[in-house]
Amino acid sequence: MDYLLTRISILMNVGVFRVEKDSVKSYQEHSELNPIACSGELRAKLIHEASKQKLPYIYKDEYSVYFACIQAENVNYLIGPMSIRLIERVELHRFYRSYGIVEAQEKRLVHFSFAEVLDIVEVVAKLLLQEEYMIMI
Repeated sequence: MDYLLTRISILMNVGVFRVEKDSVKSYQEHSELNPIACSGELRAKLIHEASKQKLPYIYKDEYSVYFACIQAENVNYLIGPMSIRLIERVELHRFYRSYGIVEAQEKRLVHFSFAEVLDIVEVVAKLLLQEEYMIMI
């Protein structure tokens, strides 16, 4: 499973994390600057909201950047960030600052179509839960 989650993270160019109790494991290379790694508040929000439903939880922040949480048994898998538009430099600075990342370490976000965001979440959910979800847009 670790191998597949690492490959998904690399191929889709998105962070994938495993959160179990207070332990955070990253499947993304150089994940120390990922908002999921840096913000305990973001992790807690994703996990809390996902616990209220059976489906994977997808969260859109104020910058139109998506994050997801998939709960499998007592483990949470977090995915993101996934931007659906090109974010200008000033707004990108605000985005990173809101998650506690210093300006010197900011980098451009890869942007996806909304359908690609759903596809990424669907593939990871299928791997973790062995369930398929019909996505209707």
